[in-house]
Amino acid sequence: CRIQPALLALLKDDKIARRTALCKGVGEETTTDVHELKEELLARSMTNSTGARVLERIYASERKGEMIYRIVDPEDKRETDDERVIALKEGPLRMEFRH
Repeated sequence: CRIQPALLALLKDDKIARRTALCKGVGEETTTDVHELKEELLARSMTNSTGARVLERIYASERKGEMIYRIVDPEDKRETDDERVIALKEGPLRMEFRH
């Protein structure tokens, strides 16, 4: 799908994932690029609308046309099973949101 790279550029390169405050009620947001061997990764921490600190890791899969958001446990810094996915699919063209 030729549209998938454009979607990932919009979400990742144009920094929408880095500027959550524009579309969510969050404060004190920080993001960091992390370069791992096989995946592009963005680490994000923010204070949500309830005042809780949320840590996330955001992966981009250009091959699958997906952005994957995983919550990180603040105690042991490991990813939890809580995962959200935004995917661009064809036949018909659509965006899918999975949680």
